[in-house]
Amino acid sequence: MAGHDLVVVAVAVESEWDAVYHLLKTRRITFPVGFDRGNSLQRTFRFSGVPVTYLVDRAGQLTEVLDPLDLRLEKVIAGPREWDLPHVVAAYRRRAALQ
Repeated sequence: MAGHDLVVVAVAVESEWDAVYHLLKTRRITFPVGFDRGNSLQRTFRFSGVPVTYLVDRAGQLTEVLDPLDLRLEKVIAGPREWDLPHVVAAYRRRAALQ
């Protein structure tokens, strides 16, 4: 959602950078990706599976995420989702307009 104050950042938790690099190249990922060497973020946020989605507000605080499956607010979304579906994008735009 370029131009809408949304920044997507991924954190890779793979043990080998080569596997992460290959995925980034084959999927043509265009957003920033960090590498959680030593799994410190994984321990801090206490997740075991991936992907995991958190939403961080402008103040750096975790906030609720709209789950694309049912548009319910959740603290964390575990598992893959289709974030670019039109109804999901529209819901996030409505939510941003209220803030």
